[in-house]
Amino acid sequence: MHHCFRKLAGALAAVAMAAGLTMAGTGTAHADVIPPTVGWAEIFAPEINSSGITLCADNRSSLAQGNNLILWRCHGYASNGAPQRWEFEFQGTRDSAGVLEFKIASVDSGLCIGLDPNRVAAGTISGSNLLQVSCISPFTTWGLVPATLSPDPNHLTK
Repeated sequence: MHHCFRKLAGALAAVAMAAGLTMAGTGTAHADVIPPTVGWAEIFAPEINSSGITLCADNRSSLAQGNNLILWRCHGYASNGAPQRWEFEFQGTRDSAGVLEFKIASVDSGLCIGLDPNRVAAGTISGSNLLQVSCISPFTTWGLVPATLSPDPNHLTK
């Protein structure tokens, strides 16, 4: 089962992350819809911050499947930043529009960002937390699209 980035963004919003996530790789200071092919990247929501502090997707140093992801101060670049390092594995293109699909795995745990399979089975994806789950789960493939294509009107260019 494939999920568009806007569904990922919606699920992220449920755990206090917003649509239009940005990736920053090692030595990268710009937003890009195409993640690095080598190395890791941080995932952060520039719109959500506490007192001007940028918050990043973090697995809380957990190696457990089903662990909820959280937002925490960005420190993926630091020696203790492994919980905020994510690798993107290209899965192919989704459709004729050229949406690129990726699995997003934690460098720390080796598990992928996914949805709770129980909530998906019950049809309650909206509002679902993002979890780290086995990368073989069908709920771990994400289509990445530019934030300007987000259904959230706050992410449209003006």
